[in-house]
Amino acid sequence: MSGMLNEVESRFYPESEVACLDIADVPEGRQRCRFLAVGFEDKTVKVMSLDPESYLSRISMQALPAQPESVALVTL
Repeated sequence: MSGMLNEVESRFYPESEVACLDIADVPEGRQRCRFLAVGFEDKTVKVMSLDPESYLSRISMQALPAQPESVALVTL
């Protein structure tokens, strides 16, 4: 509610360096978004959960032919 971001715990230890990331828009009436997309230097993109019950668990992964430079989550 204060507009401040506070790290309370670190739980994410990727196998590769993060190259890019995107956090989905927060839907109207909600306090947080559900997904995070992370592009890694090992040529993969992973979609991860931001739900409190399954925080940072991998939902999906896509291998790419080159290192990602940007990712974007789009709601259709």
